[in-house]
Amino acid sequence: MKIERDQVFRELEPPPGGAARLRASLAASRPRSWRPAVWLGPGALALIAAAAFFVLRLDPSEGPSAVSDSLLAAASFDRLLGRESAPYELRVTRGTMPVAVNEIRSNDPNVRIYSLDVE
Repeated sequence: MKIERDQVFRELEPPPGGAARLRASLAASRPRSWRPAVWLGPGALALIAAAAFFVLRLDPSEGPSAVSDSLLAAASFDRLLGRESAPYELRVTRGTMPVAVNEIRSNDPNVRIYSLDVE
């Protein structure tokens, strides 16, 4: 299927009287107000000053290495980082009362099935 370029990019005529209405609306519109621009400068300056204040207030001894080391040691990142995750005890509560959990054996080692003793 071949499409002619002239068919796709043909010039469209404006609706009857449309060009005159557009020119009239553009001529009647008032210029933009400069007042919001006056507040933009001091607002940006205040934002930069606040950011600089908080950055300079940080204690260099507690640098990013202390924070990143504690994050990387978190157990929630074990699987993400390829470490062997530590086993944990499954606890279930119903409201505020603990519920007994029994593990049911499965033929697939990747599948865990539990039953809850709910009375």
